[in-house]
Amino acid sequence: MKVLLLEHPRGRSARHFNTIANTPLSSSLLSGYIASQLQSHGIEAELHDSTSGADDFSATVAAVAGSHYDMLGVHLIYSWEHTPAVFAMLAAVAAQRDVPMIAYGFYPTFAGEYLMAAHHCIDGIIRGEPEMTFLDLCTSGDPGSVRGFMWRKGEECVVNPPRGTISDLDSLPFPRRTRIGLARCGGTILGSRGCYGNCTFCHINAFYGGNPSWRGRSPSNIHAEVQALLPLLSDRY
Repeated sequence: MKVLLLEHPRGRSARHFNTIANTPLSSSLLSGYIASQLQSHGIEAELHDSTSGADDFSATVAAVAGSHYDMLGVHLIYSWEHTPAVFAMLAAVAAQRDVPMIAYGFYPTFAGEYLMAAHHCIDGIIRGEPEMTFLDLCTSGDPGSVRGFMWRKGEECVVNPPRGTISDLDSLPFPRRTRIGLARCGGTILGSRGCYGNCTFCHINAFYGGNPSWRGRSPSNIHAEVQALLPLLSDRY
């Protein structure tokens, strides 16, 4: 099996500038974490980062539709007035490639049932942390058994039971990086997940299941990722 993971064009807004309101900086690592997790279990995973072409949706359609893969994962981000163009792009890809399209990230986690009803190009949605759920999708063969997953069964949207959070973050392989991602976000490292607080205006804990769920990586694990990341950052200059 081969999985293609897409970071779609963001579509810079003329009226809105706070992209962090749509998704936190840490979400820039979601696709990389999924890719590493799949590869560590013998599943081929490729990253396609289209974020540098902010408004070039047609080029993304051509590149993604022309690639070979068995499942398409999309890190779906709400993009203000460009959001309809994002879904038009995904529909165009689906029209050319008959493979499952799975969305993940903060936006689909919170708007999953609406998105499934409104956009039939999306076959399933991962809610919350995506690494283990995506791995189960690739290995189980039964979407109904995958916790943390929402999927289409005919005209019905099936919402599976939620998945618990990953307790040992050190067990995850370091996320894969792309040159485009390094240029966009630098050497972003996610040292912990969740938050000790439970602020009603914040979506962090809601993404991880609704309760304060802070989990930290060990200092040695973070140091090892920094050491692995430094040569990649030096190659940028």
